[in-house]
Amino acid sequence: MSLGRDDGSVRLRVEDDGVGFEPGARPGVGRGLRNMSERARRLGGELSVTSAQGRGTRIALRIPRAPAS
Repeated sequence: MSLGRDDGSVRLRVEDDGVGFEPGARPGVGRGLRNMSERARRLGGELSVTSAQGRGTRIALRIPRAPAS
């Protein structure tokens, strides 16, 4: 897990080397990731998920930082 900031954004990345999964291969499953992605978009950011069976998973979140007041 890593947390950082750059280019006016906050970035969170979570990676593992577990069994992984095929995104979209199981319809109706993974609604939590879809909900997280929608929340990120509402904040002007993005969520990306990279995974493959037997190769682990990486989830990266980027959200713009709010301007200092």
